[in-house]
Amino acid sequence: MSIAVRDCTAADLEVVVHILEARREDYARYEPVFWKRKPGVARSSADYLRTWLNADRTVCLVAIQGEDVVGFLFGREAPTPPVYDAGPTAVIDDYHVKSPELWPTAGAALLAEARARLKDMGFRQFVVVSGYKDHAKMVFLRDHRLSLASAWFTAAL
Repeated sequence: MSIAVRDCTAADLEVVVHILEARREDYARYEPVFWKRKPGVARSSADYLRTWLNADRTVCLVAIQGEDVVGFLFGREAPTPPVYDAGPTAVIDDYHVKSPELWPTAGAALLAEARARLKDMGFRQFVVVSGYKDHAKMVFLRDHRLSLASAWFTAAL
């Protein structure tokens, strides 16, 4: 079945947050300090994502298979430290698919649309956030010519 990509709407946020919460649960299993969720996070996630839907210089997309939302991508402008000559940069922090086998289809369709839109907006680069042990996503990103530029290590205090 083919994948369509369109702008995310407020009506999509319930499904988007459901997908997001499933990934956060996976991430918290292997990194419980950094990915520890607060109680009631689903509602605050929906409220937070809603603020980006009509914000300037953002890309908020969903992937549709049949009638179902099977993935999403939220990208926004990010400040670039003045010591780097990276140019206008977008960060794609919220980018997930419903299940790992959807990265080659839904993930690829979302990334292709985001690349085109971000380029049209004048961005020179984008940065994608991924959990370190999200193997399917990490392989997908490498296979789509993204390079691993940094890693964050964390510890509780």
